[in-house]
Amino acid sequence: MRRIVFAFLLVLVAFERPAQAFVDPPVLVPQHPFAGQPVSVSIREGMCDSLAAYPPPTLTHDGKNIHLVIQSWSTTDLEFCTSPILTDVFPIGSFAAGSYAVQVDRIYPSGNGPVTETLGVLPFTVSNPASVPTLSTAGAIGLGMMLMILALLFGRRRAL
Repeated sequence: MRRIVFAFLLVLVAFERPAQAFVDPPVLVPQHPFAGQPVSVSIREGMCDSLAAYPPPTLTHDGKNIHLVIQSWSTTDLEFCTSPILTDVFPIGSFAAGSYAVQVDRIYPSGNGPVTETLGVLPFTVSNPASVPTLSTAGAIGLGMMLMILALLFGRRRAL
């Protein structure tokens, strides 16, 4: 009996094929956005899985929650695994400072009807850009006048 099971497993291993379909988890671009900066979701996919450019993805905002739904297709038939390995980028908008979360789903047809798969939920924080201290207009004029006075004083000394 052990020999039969071993022979059966050996036959299964001989016909094993590597997985061809993949959709990697989504990645936020940039990872740490500033207020007003465009934010996108980047997803790498290929072979037997493909994210569709048409129809365009559905993007909804509900306060601090963003929902991105992407149409796609998936097949297990190796004859139709012709999609190149790509990285698709989906813009989701610009945001004010605060905490947000984007849920990325894909929908693909199957024999039992459409399948919705959650690819990931990405929490992120949008911050204000760091402010750099600067002079006011009056401060800049005052500094310029001081530099001119110093230049005149040192210029006279050298002339003497």
